[in-house]
Amino acid sequence: MVAKVRQRAFRILLPTDTERELFTENIGPCTGVAGTDGKGAGFLCHFDGKRSTLALDERVERTDWIPTL
Repeated sequence: MVAKVRQRAFRILLPTDTERELFTENIGPCTGVAGTDGKGAGFLCHFDGKRSTLALDERVERTDWIPTL
């Protein structure tokens, strides 16, 4: 199964989730950031902004919301 990540949203998949893929569309001038922990968890963020890559510092201000596996 595929989990859709909309504009201005993010999604984290854990190894126990039924979805196995993350998908986004219409990324155009936006910025997509994706990654994995190498243990089966992954994430996809679809930032939406006029200067998406320059706005990463503004949007990623803290990491205490990220679950610890």
